Amino acid sequence: EKVSLRDDYVTKPDRNHESSPNIPMETTSAESASTSSQGKYHALPEGDILLHLGDFTANRTTKANRKQHFQNFDEWLSLHPHPVKIVLRGNHDPQHQVKFQKSKALYIHGNQPQSLEIHGWKFTLVPSNSSTNKSSNQPSKQKGGSNVLRIPHCDILATHEPPHEVLDQSISNHEHVGSKMLRHAVEDIMETKSNNDEDTSSPSDSNKKPQLWLCGHIHEGRGVQYAQFRNDDKSLSYEGTSTTTTTTMVLNAANANPGRARGVVNGPVVVDLIYDP
Repeated sequence: EKVSLRDDYVTKPDRNHESSPNIPMETTSAESASTSSQGKYHALPEGDILLHLGDFTANRTTKANRKQHFQNFDEWLSLHPHPVKIVLRGNHDPQHQVKFQKSKALYIHGNQPQSLEIHGWKFTLVPSNSSTNKSSNQPSKQKGGSNVLRIPHCDILATHEPPHEVLDQSISNHEHVGSKMLRHAVEDIMETKSNNDEDTSSPSDSNKKPQLWLCGHIHEGRGVQYAQFRNDDKSLSYEGTSTTTTTTMVLNAANANPGRARGVVNGPVVVDLIYDP
């Protein structure tokens, strides 16, 4: 199994924090978008999974406006034929359960990761919450050293926030503002595999990191970066071209303008999930 992006559509973060060109990353199989909604949506290429990584709710001042915006978003989702539609809560989105009546999209919210298996791929979905949506001041470890957030072994991890120090540099202060909580949880992923899971793999397989980490939130962080998340304080971020059992492709799919969101300036990100016998 492998994750693939077409080279022609891979974009790097804009270090000058200028608006990126409106060029979608396109392949064919699973697609992602992370928007700070400003009333504009891109048409999406066909795919098997439509995954929205959060912030579909605009900062409306009245309940009526928020309701109308939600209905518009649901209508837009319903226009696309993807068999599986998932919306992950962003920090601007409702904390309670909402129902997408027309699109039948699944809304992932709350404080705990949710795991799904889709077409043989193991997904772990982590909605934004008060723990994940912090960087330097969050308590990432409990007394005794265990991580507050536990993420099970998975092929694909989807979060609203990026990991700390990976595609997370802020335009306002140029600091890394990604989630330390999420990063530490992935570094410790070998300890979170359930004892109830059937394990037919070799012992080293339990330390496999996600092949793909999808995120958004930091608009100016849009792009692709390969990283090794290790629990021995030797995590690495580096320029790479492929994933391994210890290497993860981190993909920030944010499509709003850098800084405070005023509009959508980038299209969706689409990746191939390929079975490679």
